[in-house]
Amino acid sequence: MVLMQNLSTVLLAPTPLRFIHTSDWHLGQTLHGFDRTHEHQFFLDDLLDTLVTEQADALLVCGDIFDSANPSAASQRQLYRFL
Repeated sequence: MVLMQNLSTVLLAPTPLRFIHTSDWHLGQTLHGFDRTHEHQFFLDDLLDTLVTEQADALLVCGDIFDSANPSAASQRQLYRFL
């Protein structure tokens, strides 16, 4: 009976999930021939700080992570280091 009481307490008082939603990172993009790697890294560093500060349970990314269908090794490395 105690188990059922504890279980019902858990089921009746769920903890909400905390999501951070982002979109369209476009890692590897250049702008008029200028490399944007440093801008993208600043974004990823700031996003990581936000995830920790806000105690997010999950990161939701909608849209393009990479700027092209065949991202460079450097762009892939930047993503995998972030993950």
